[in-house]
Amino acid sequence: MPSETSPWWQAKVAELTENAADNAPTTDIYRKVVRLAADEEAAIPNDERMRSPAERTVRDLVKAHRARSPEERGPFRHVRWPETFISGLLPWEAARTVLDVLPINPERRITVGWARWYYRLCLAAPDAPRADLHWSATNIAQCEALELPVDWRALECWLALSPWEGEEAAQRYHDACQAQRIERWFRGATRDMRLNELRAFARAWNIPIREIKKGGE
Repeated sequence: MPSETSPWWQAKVAELTENAADNAPTTDIYRKVVRLAADEEAAIPNDERMRSPAERTVRDLVKAHRARSPEERGPFRHVRWPETFISGLLPWEAARTVLDVLPINPERRITVGWARWYYRLCLAAPDAPRADLHWSATNIAQCEALELPVDWRALECWLALSPWEGEEAAQRYHDACQAQRIERWFRGATRDMRLNELRAFARAWNIPIREIKKGGE
């Protein structure tokens, strides 16, 4: 897999490949990449729009994804109710949480990997701001799909100490990170950045923002 390609685009090309028709030509997938990068309404991090991969790189990424096992490809599939749950890719208990953020637009669907982690995070921190859970699910699913490390101790500390509950909780979290020499979970991602990503997610996928701002936003 080309190392110069950003993890975001590696995951996106894998997603496009997994959900394309069987044996779809690489040129078709590359055209989707081009259209996606040019779509101002698409939920793409701003710094990724100018980094979309070239056609040859897309060809290599498609080939690499198709060589994966079915288990490795599963997280890249789009969520569909009830098929995804019948197949066992997601548990039925996750249905309501996932349906709350399932796009109506068939061209813009969430992946199994993202939905799996979003549900798990909602279980662990049901009162956490949805912008934070959304960002966390995106980060974890991308790392997991591309076999990149996740700072689990940083996430564990954030979930356990619930810094979103107020100033005292935030201070306890800050002190714990320093005492245990743990990186802050949202290092490098400001609240505005996470909210902007959430708004782009809602706008691009036709989800009312009120449906995913529950939990302290």
